[in-house]
Amino acid sequence: MMNISRNILYLAVFIAVTFLNLPLYSQINCVSVDDNGDVIVSWQASTDADFASYEIFFSNSADGPFNSLVTFTDITKLNFVHNGAMADFSVKYYYLRVNKLSDFVDFDVFSSILLNLNNPGNGNATLTWSEQQGSINPTYIIERKDEFGTFSIIDSTHNLNYTDTIALCAAQLWYRIKVESENCVSYSAPKEDFFRDLVPPAIPILDSISILPENSKLTLGWEPSVSTDTEAYLLYKFENGIWSILDTVWGIDNTIYQYDESEVENQSLSYRIAALDSCGNASPLGDIHNSLFLTFNVNTCQRGVSLQWNEYENIPSGNLSYLIFSKKDNDDFELISEVSSLQTGYYMENLEDFSNYEIYISVKSNSGITASSQIIEFQYIPWEKPEDILIRYVDVNEDQNIDIGVFVDNSVPFQSITLMKKGENGAYADISTKTYTGSDFYEFFDDNVNTDLFSYTYKVAITDICSHRSLISDSVSSILLDGESQDGFKMLLEWSPYIGFAGGVSSYDIYRATELESFFIFANSTSFVEQFYIDDVFPFKNSGAKFRYYIEATQGNNSYGFSDRSRSNVIELSQISESFIPNAFTPEKINPIFKPINIFVDLNSYEFLIFSRDGNLIFSTNNPNEGWDGTFKGSRMKTDTYVYKVSYLKTDGSYFEKTGSVNLIR
Repeated sequence: MMNISRNILYLAVFIAVTFLNLPLYSQINCVSVDDNGDVIVSWQASTDADFASYEIFFSNSADGPFNSLVTFTDITKLNFVHNGAMADFSVKYYYLRVNKLSDFVDFDVFSSILLNLNNPGNGNATLTWSEQQGSINPTYIIERKDEFGTFSIIDSTHNLNYTDTIALCAAQLWYRIKVESENCVSYSAPKEDFFRDLVPPAIPILDSISILPENSKLTLGWEPSVSTDTEAYLLYKFENGIWSILDTVWGIDNTIYQYDESEVENQSLSYRIAALDSCGNASPLGDIHNSLFLTFNVNTCQRGVSLQWNEYENIPSGNLSYLIFSKKDNDDFELISEVSSLQTGYYMENLEDFSNYEIYISVKSNSGITASSQIIEFQYIPWEKPEDILIRYVDVNEDQNIDIGVFVDNSVPFQSITLMKKGENGAYADISTKTYTGSDFYEFFDDNVNTDLFSYTYKVAITDICSHRSLISDSVSSILLDGESQDGFKMLLEWSPYIGFAGGVSSYDIYRATELESFFIFANSTSFVEQFYIDDVFPFKNSGAKFRYYIEATQGNNSYGFSDRSRSNVIELSQISESFIPNAFTPEKINPIFKPINIFVDLNSYEFLIFSRDGNLIFSTNNPNEGWDGTFKGSRMKTDTYVYKVSYLKTDGSYFEKTGSVNLIR
């Protein structure tokens, strides 16, 4: 019933003030709570002429019931202290009644502000408070003090909550809420707790990792931390698989760090940064920045250099472009090109012979931040080709294949050396290639030959480091030896000249081997102008029918100091075999041995047999130079007629066999 009457009264007051221009009655404008929970209620003075008294009503609930708390008849009394209200534990509600001589007026309910303070232990203070009923769209002012100070304003809001980030390392803090009116102030009871600053500072922004061109120092640059309690920056470097602290930079405004780092010449290096506040809280590590690492490959053949670098990531506002700077000899660095941030390579052309170059790359961001690579240095040396190549020898080996020895100027590197062989059509074809080893001697082998019938001609060619076949030797041919047997126990040898020795041919040496020998023996020499020789083999009539020969060209004096030899193929010639057989012999006298007189008889097939009259074998030999001495098993045979048999393979392929008798005379 009271609420209905009050609402009617409010409506009447509104109409009176708005339409009848009547004076406004006083009302509560502040309810403030002190440290003890007592409430100070303040109100506006009444201007009513028939004023009788002020009466304060109180309740623990906005819905009542309200009880009369105190009455003042003094119109100038404008506040009241409600002792023991305990408004520090719950919200208290008040309204003002102005009693007049004839009636009264009740005004709006006005409440105290109850502050709740929560300490979640994360470095923040969480404040919530009750709405102050009776205030129209109030602004809540948050105040704070520590144990040594006084309350000061930290913020204001129209909301009923607030989070305060603690900037002090550790402190006992008090908070209260304030609402200002025209003539007074409403406070909540202050609340306190012990807080620590556990909030890490904001992650600082690393903007560049650069190697300064002027001193080659590695330089880290970053933006100042937005956290005002930042005291230092922790610099981290990635090495050995972990992030390790490189150094600590003190001072929030110190944002550059330089140091000598030799590894920038070998690889890209990775860095991160963190902030450290005054309470020892460190921020998480920031983005990874990798230093620009520039590699290069000089293309000697094309007079250029290929540049490659890693992409620079995480530069603030993004990469705009890469700048290529170069200097030659004693010139200054100059910008030679600018390429897209999507490009991590560049080819620099038109290098000048024997010039020294220095080059580095710089990345430029949209905000103007730059970061540079290390400086690379090189001298452009134009490609060279060997100045000399020479076939030292073309030699028919013991297997009748061909060995080719080659000398090359090894003062200049090259790719490969190739052996070329002349074909029947006169054109040369590559048959073997060897890669460059640094040696000045290379040996080739050709087994696709028939050296008994043909001489073979060769050249060698150098392929330089630019893949050009830049040097080809003179041609050199193997020696082809031919021959025939002539009357008078002579052997005619003829051969092709050997051309190709540095210093020419000094002489041709003739080597012979008979059936009695397993090796060749020097027979004679001819001058370098003679390519034939007639060999008298009669002194070797008892050495078999077959003779083998080869020719060896010997090298003349030359500026290289070489003394090589080049052999021909081996040929085999034969003399006609003949045998003359006596019909009698006298052991122990003038003609003591019976044997055929053999000339150039084949040693491998020769057989000489002696039989008694009754057909018993009493002597045999395969040696054309051995005969019968007239004995059998050490006993002298009697004077008688004996039968002999001589046989061997003739050089023309026919078989010689003769049987006859011989008289033994004592």
